[in-house]
Amino acid sequence: MLDFNLLEGMLQTKEIGRIFLQFESLQSTHKKARSIINQCPNGMVIFAEEQWNAQTKRGKIWYSPEGGIYFSVIIHSNSNEDFSELLNLILTQSMIDASQSCNEEIQFSVSNALWRGNQKLGCTMVDKITKNQEFSYILDVFLNYDIDPKELSENVKCPATNIKTSVECKLLKEQIVANALNCLEKNLELIYLNKEMLAEFLSKLFENSIEYGKEIQIKKPDNKRWVDVELIDFNSLGRLRIKKQEQIEILNINKYEIRMIEK
Repeated sequence: MLDFNLLEGMLQTKEIGRIFLQFESLQSTHKKARSIINQCPNGMVIFAEEQWNAQTKRGKIWYSPEGGIYFSVIIHSNSNEDFSELLNLILTQSMIDASQSCNEEIQFSVSNALWRGNQKLGCTMVDKITKNQEFSYILDVFLNYDIDPKELSENVKCPATNIKTSVECKLLKEQIVANALNCLEKNLELIYLNKEMLAEFLSKLFENSIEYGKEIQIKKPDNKRWVDVELIDFNSLGRLRIKKQEQIEILNINKYEIRMIEK
């Protein structure tokens, strides 16, 4: 379990992480957050040492044994505008910012996975909850911290790694979580800043994606046919714009698989 006194001493936030629940084991932090969201203050965090049925947006199980960093953050909004995709990009950038403290070079894919080279390190996810025409959000983080590499290779279908063994990272879990929450609260301010600063943030993030400048194909999970597309950018709400057959469209990344074309 995390040492909350140590974690609290490193927090520089006003709200995020100030109320913190942690569990040795949960079905998933997301499910726990969803069950109590209407009674929770803004910025509340639910953390688990392990998860035994954590699912990504497309319903895939994320292998979550002890040794990972798994948490959900509850964000309440008084707006009826949907910020789901934008919040996911902000959460992703916050995890990248936090990882720089241990000299970890992380890239992200537009499908919300975190990578070190060609090995998956984690992923992020945002779920929107509607009540009385206002939105709340659950921001989820799955990060491989100190899971045995052999255990990862035996239980994860794609090449995977973790922060502790991929570099000489001396940061404790508490430090990484605190860094992530500090970065998240700071980056959330981008939503309320001027449009130029937000546009610059989204442009830089897009250019840092592993798909930037690559030839891309997409398909729905139940379809065998891959379709060539060109990635354009993220719009002001963080939604991915693509060009398909000379038409500009918004791509729902939760409903499509994305791959880079090998030459």
